[in-house]
Amino acid sequence: MPADGPAIVKRYDTLKEQAQPHFSRCEEMAQFIAPSRVGILSRRTPGTKQNPDVFDSQTMMSAELMAHFIAGQIVNPAQLWGTMSMQHPRKRDNDDLNEWLEECRDRQLKEYSRSMFYAEAVESLIDTGGFGTGCLLREERPQHVNQVMPGFRGWAFQAMKTGRFLIADGTDGLVDAIYSDRDMTAQMLENRWGRDKLPEKVKAALRQGKVDAPFTIIHAVYPRSLADQRYTAGALKMPWASCWVEKESKTLIHESGYKAFPGSVYRYTRTPGEVFG
Repeated sequence: MPADGPAIVKRYDTLKEQAQPHFSRCEEMAQFIAPSRVGILSRRTPGTKQNPDVFDSQTMMSAELMAHFIAGQIVNPAQLWGTMSMQHPRKRDNDDLNEWLEECRDRQLKEYSRSMFYAEAVESLIDTGGFGTGCLLREERPQHVNQVMPGFRGWAFQAMKTGRFLIADGTDGLVDAIYSDRDMTAQMLENRWGRDKLPEKVKAALRQGKVDAPFTIIHAVYPRSLADQRYTAGALKMPWASCWVEKESKTLIHESGYKAFPGSVYRYTRTPGEVFG
């Protein structure tokens, strides 16, 4: 079943309404923990003061120290972390398999170093310790408009700002859906997906030379039903849907998919029955 732009925007609005109590609490704390997160409930005008009531930086320093400590213990770039082993006990002592797994680990760490992983991971951990929930999204790096990048283009990691992402649990209690919104200019939209599927108002902005006109785009990641999956049919039939929708017009700009869930959502502690940490 093809993705439905209006249905995606409707679910986004529902999840955002349900998250208001959590976001209200985060808004009160943001200027004391991470001033760059100020503007959770209402968008902050870029360039305005972020911490008018702050007279001591102890809480900000504590949040950063905690994030760097966790990152240093788990994903330290100076260590060979991410070691893998075979699940079957009889295969764990196979030297050929272990050498192959080591090569996979080394190649993976090399790709992480080429990306923004180590910087973005710390940013998501600041939200985890400060607000209880952090989100790190992993995708393949988009094709550049001024160069051709054949094959695998490398990873693109992005720490989602508190207030700009929404989550939903699956039947197993684990997060299986991420709905995020981001501001993209008309030029960015054309560079990434071309002009054909863009909403008419975006095309109008491009025709008028207003290439920096901002538009709110919703990126929805959610599980596809078994009936909609087929591994031989490409990204449109993969287990996880990836849909980009222009919020105001509810126009579906692009639909794709993932073989594995692309989000890492950390919840520091979670009250039973609640979604956000």
